[in-house]
Amino acid sequence: MSFDTGAATNQFLNAREIAARLRVSHGTVFNLIGRGELACHRFGKRIVVSEAQLEQFISRTQQPSSAA
Repeated sequence: MSFDTGAATNQFLNAREIAARLRVSHGTVFNLIGRGELACHRFGKRIVVSEAQLEQFISRTQQPSSAA
C-alpha cells in the first residue's frame, strides 16, 4: 500500500509483510506494536507501518558487532 503525499511516496506495510521481512510471525509484529517498540498507523481497523518506521526499528534494535 502506498500513498502519494506530493513530495514523496510513503510505502506502508501490513503485519504479514513486516513479518516476512523480519522473518518472524505476524503475531510477533503485533506484539512489537502493542508494546510500543514498533510505531504504526491505524486506518480504521487496518494497522500499517511505514518503511521509515520499520527502518528506524531495525536501526534501534541492531546489536553492535563484537570484536573477536
